[in-house]
Amino acid sequence: MSVESLGQSYKLVPIRVEPAQLLLDPNNPRIAIDLNADHRFTSAEIQKSDVQTYIRNALGKKSNRVADLIRGMQIAGFTYGGGKIVVQKIGTNDKYLVLEGNRRTVAVQHILASAKLSSIVHASLKTLDVEQFIFLPQAGHTEAEAIEHLMRPHMDGNLPWAALNRAEYIHTAYMQKLLKKFGASKFRYDLDCANQVAAIFNCTPHKVRKDLIIVRIYQQLRNEEYGVDPEHYTLIDMLVSDRVVAPKYFGLDADRYKLTNEGLAKFNKTCIHRPRPINNPGDFRKFAKIVKSGNETLIGLVERGHALDQVSQLLSYVDAESAFLDQLNRILMLLVDLRVDQFKRTASEKSVIRSIKAVVDNKLSRLL
Repeated sequence: MSVESLGQSYKLVPIRVEPAQLLLDPNNPRIAIDLNADHRFTSAEIQKSDVQTYIRNALGKKSNRVADLIRGMQIAGFTYGGGKIVVQKIGTNDKYLVLEGNRRTVAVQHILASAKLSSIVHASLKTLDVEQFIFLPQAGHTEAEAIEHLMRPHMDGNLPWAALNRAEYIHTAYMQKLLKKFGASKFRYDLDCANQVAAIFNCTPHKVRKDLIIVRIYQQLRNEEYGVDPEHYTLIDMLVSDRVVAPKYFGLDADRYKLTNEGLAKFNKTCIHRPRPINNPGDFRKFAKIVKSGNETLIGLVERGHALDQVSQLLSYVDAESAFLDQLNRILMLLVDLRVDQFKRTASEKSVIRSIKAVVDNKLSRLL
């Protein structure tokens, strides 16, 4: 089934709604990352007032910049320059789930509940022009696939999705493909499903695979309550990208796309829990070099809280010593392999032997 036909699997119908009719969507990947939950909310759960309050508070994080929207709307009212609000009918009452535009919906609801407004601003917020998503099953796609296609362009909107939000959405889409193909949602890597998701999100199967691993590690860290947050995406990404450090130090399982329990604890100790030695990509590269050296003493120093720069300096000394030792070993092997039975006692040969002896006496004997 072609990706192009996804556009025929739904239609958008203009309608007018009151903000009180709109329900925030906790299953939206952009929001799900901010929530302290790892399950998909049912239609009944979404409509509960305590769930809506929970989502509203989660969206209040500074990174979502809802406060900026609130300030702007209090002055100028609701404008449609920020993009469309797309909704879907939910339940049997007159409620609509917000598929796209959750931040703007939160801002509107907050202003109406807490502020005295001018008549002009109030009029712009009282009812909103939105577009209702209506699924068309005859196109042959699932509703989840249709919604994925609808939301894909919004990932690069006025406030682009963070990298982890994008990865979470790709993971969600991939799990839907698995469910459709195998009838079960147990994780496995399937290249055909990865290719389908890559086509939808205009990326490579390699990118899909990488994001799957990142999200699964992020979920592991959250389940273990290690204090991970979306800002750790870059370090998890670097972990996954390093084919030596990932399995050797963090215990990445190439089949299950998960870290060992010991690997999770190591990531927490080095990248999350303060005082952590790794705070940015540059730190990670330094630590990766130490891990790849195989020097357990230096790795242990980092784990016990010694400054990363100091340990890196120690590694440079060890490398310098190793380089000298390597040179000595090469000279030794040449001497061992020297065929003295081929010595012809020529003046030239004796001259070179005397030179070698002089170098040994001058450079090496004094080191002993």
